This record gives sequence, structure tokens and C-alpha cells, in this order.
Amino acid sequence: MKKGIQKIIFSYGIVFMLFFSLSSLTALADDTTIDNVLTQQNTELQLSFYGYIRLLFTPAVGVGIENIGIEDAINVSVTFSVQGGLLGMIDFSDTYVIDKIDQGTITILSWTYLLHGFGPIHLEVEVSASNTDSVSKSAMGFQISDFTFIIG
Repeated sequence: MKKGIQKIIFSYGIVFMLFFSLSSLTALADDTTIDNVLTQQNTELQLSFYGYIRLLFTPAVGVGIENIGIEDAINVSVTFSVQGGLLGMIDFSDTYVIDKIDQGTITILSWTYLLHGFGPIHLEVEVSASNTDSVSKSAMGFQISDFTFIIG
């Protein structure tokens, strides 16, 4: 019976790997175009989640922070958390501080440790800077052992 369950889990893993091996979700704090960025404020941050299959030391999950404003983002604080899995066994959070994100560039932060388990997960990131409004984004995903899939 145990081998049958392992085969089912492996089959689901293959399905997830084929369909959700790289998922990128993009969202803004508000619907923002380049025209109203100029009228709202000089710095605007956009967030994206990236889900990857972990192979050796490649990222398991990451967050892209893009500065789409016309000024640099200064003293950027990033808080990232993942919770879920069967019996709530996945519980990870971390905070990073970035001195500056230049205007028109993207910074990608990735986490490659402590993401191991099985079951649905909830990812959340909150980013704030000293010269712009805070933005946050959340997404659902699925963890199969060392494999992280962001599915929306």
C-alpha cells in the first residue's frame, strides 16, 4: 500500500512539474500606468513571485522587486513568509534590507533553504521603502518535498 501512495505522489509531482515548473505572477499595489506614476509619486515598486523546481542549489522560490518609478527606492525592507503544508509543518519567514534599488531595475531575492514538505502553501511578501508606499503580494502554491510550485 505504501508503494502505491508513493507512486500517486510521484505522479502528481510529475504533473505539477510539467504544468507549474515556472510560474510568474505580477501585481501592482494599484493599477498603475507610467503616466500616473509621474503624478502619484517618484518611486513605485512592482512585485513578482517566481516558482522554480529546486535542483541542487537553484532557487526554490523568489521575489522580483522592480522599481518602475523615476527615482531610486531607498532603504527597502522586504519581509517574505511561507506557511502551510500538511499539519502546518512549513513555516518560514525572513526579512531583508536593501540599501537601494535603482530606478528602472529589478532585484530578485531567492530563498533556497527551509522549504521542504508536502501540501498547499501560502506565500506572502511585503516591501516598503523610505520614499514610497508599501506594497504587498500573496499567492498560493504547492510544495512536494524540495519542489516549490506557485500556482496563483
